[in-house]
Amino acid sequence: FIPDGNGRWANIRQLPREYGHDAGYQTALKILHHCINIKIPYVTLFVLSYYNVIKRREEELKNIFRHLCSLFRDKEIETFHQLNCVFRP
Repeated sequence: FIPDGNGRWANIRQLPREYGHDAGYQTALKILHHCINIKIPYVTLFVLSYYNVIKRREEELKNIFRHLCSLFRDKEIETFHQLNCVFRP
Protein backbone atom coordinates (compact mmCIF):
# COMPACT_ATOMS: atom_id res chain seq x y z
CA PHE A 1 0.00 0.00 0.00
CA ILE A 2 1.15 3.53 -0.73
CA PRO A 3 -0.86 6.08 1.21
CA ASP A 4 -1.18 9.08 -1.04
CA GLY A 5 -3.36 12.15 -1.08
CA ASN A 6 -3.94 12.64 2.64
CA GLY A 7 -2.85 16.27 2.46
CA ARG A 8 -4.99 16.86 -0.62
CA TRP A 9 -7.94 15.23 1.13
CA ALA A 10 -7.57 17.74 3.97
CA ASN A 11 -7.07 20.69 1.59
CA ILE A 12 -10.30 19.88 -0.28
CA ARG A 13 -12.12 19.98 3.06
CA GLN A 14 -10.36 23.22 4.01
CA LEU A 15 -8.60 21.50 6.90
CA PRO A 16 -4.91 21.66 7.85
CA ARG A 17 -2.79 19.05 6.02
CA GLU A 18 -2.06 17.43 9.38
CA TYR A 19 -5.73 16.43 9.64
CA GLY A 20 -5.27 14.51 6.42
CA HIS A 21 -2.28 12.69 7.84
CA ASP A 22 -4.25 11.93 11.01
CA ALA A 23 -7.06 10.45 8.92
CA GLY A 24 -4.57 8.54 6.76
CA TYR A 25 -2.95 7.03 9.85
CA GLN A 26 -6.32 5.82 11.15
CA THR A 27 -7.18 4.39 7.73
CA ALA A 28 -3.81 2.61 7.51
CA LEU A 29 -4.43 1.00 10.91
CA LYS A 30 -7.87 -0.18 9.76
CA ILE A 31 -6.38 -1.65 6.58
CA LEU A 32 -3.60 -3.43 8.51
CA HIS A 33 -6.09 -4.90 10.97
CA HIS A 34 -8.33 -6.01 8.12
CA CYS A 35 -5.37 -7.71 6.41
CA ILE A 36 -4.56 -9.47 9.67
CA ASN A 37 -8.18 -10.57 10.15
CA ILE A 38 -8.44 -12.08 6.69
CA LYS A 39 -5.02 -13.69 7.12
CA ILE A 40 -3.08 -11.90 4.40
CA PRO A 41 0.44 -13.13 5.20
CA TYR A 42 2.44 -10.14 3.90
CA VAL A 43 1.60 -6.47 3.68
CA THR A 44 3.94 -3.66 2.73
CA LEU A 45 3.11 -0.07 3.55
CA PHE A 46 5.39 2.54 1.95
CA VAL A 47 4.94 5.66 4.02
CA LEU A 48 7.62 8.15 3.00
CA SER A 49 10.01 8.33 0.12
CA TYR A 50 13.19 10.37 0.16
CA TYR A 51 11.50 12.88 -2.14
CA ASN A 52 8.57 13.18 0.29
CA VAL A 53 10.92 13.92 3.15
CA ILE A 54 12.90 16.65 1.40
CA LYS A 55 9.88 18.50 -0.01
CA ARG A 56 7.70 18.68 3.13
CA ARG A 57 7.59 21.37 5.81
CA GLU A 58 9.23 20.47 9.10
CA GLU A 59 5.94 20.68 11.01
CA GLU A 60 4.24 18.35 8.55
CA LEU A 61 7.07 15.83 8.87
CA LYS A 62 6.88 16.01 12.67
CA ASN A 63 3.21 15.07 12.49
CA ILE A 64 3.89 12.14 10.15
CA PHE A 65 6.76 10.89 12.31
CA ARG A 66 4.57 11.28 15.42
CA HIS A 67 2.16 8.78 13.89
CA LEU A 68 4.93 6.38 12.93
CA CYS A 69 6.43 6.55 16.42
CA SER A 70 3.03 6.04 18.04
CA LEU A 71 2.91 2.59 16.44
CA PHE A 72 5.74 1.62 18.77
CA ARG A 73 4.28 3.24 21.88
CA ASP A 74 0.59 2.51 21.59
CA LYS A 75 -1.30 -0.71 22.11
CA GLU A 76 -0.92 -1.41 18.39
CA ILE A 77 2.67 -2.58 18.73
CA GLU A 78 1.67 -5.48 20.97
CA THR A 79 -0.80 -6.70 18.37
CA PHE A 80 1.77 -6.39 15.61
CA HIS A 81 4.42 -8.23 17.66
CA GLN A 82 2.04 -11.09 18.40
CA LEU A 83 1.45 -11.44 14.68
CA ASN A 84 5.18 -11.37 13.85
CA CYS A 85 4.95 -8.07 11.98
CA VAL A 86 8.24 -6.50 10.97
CA PHE A 87 8.90 -2.78 10.62
CA ARG A 88 11.79 -1.66 8.45
CA PRO A 89 13.07 1.82 7.63
